[in-house]
Amino acid sequence: MYQSRPSVSDLRYNAASSAFEGIVTFHSDSGRIRMASSFEAPLDTSYDAAVAGLREDAIRSLERPDALRSRRAARRAQARSDSRAPAFPFGRLLGQFFGNRAA
Repeated sequence: MYQSRPSVSDLRYNAASSAFEGIVTFHSDSGRIRMASSFEAPLDTSYDAAVAGLREDAIRSLERPDALRSRRAARRAQARSDSRAPAFPFGRLLGQFFGNRAA
């Protein structure tokens, strides 16, 4: 279930396709889903109508399994991420680079 209304960012008008385009973001307990969306309308369409059209297009796309989307999982407990070792041993690399073999 989604926690809030989807937000729209990167709103722009594509004159070649006569459509508004943007990124619609859904927030849920499992994380964030971002989808590219388009809404065919004339350039003089109000901002609120364009945003509503982009949201409706994105909601319809959620039901399609082949729709392009980006998922970002919700963050887990902070203690888990703090307990991990660094991804790359920078100290050892710098020690070897400057000739300090003990580093």
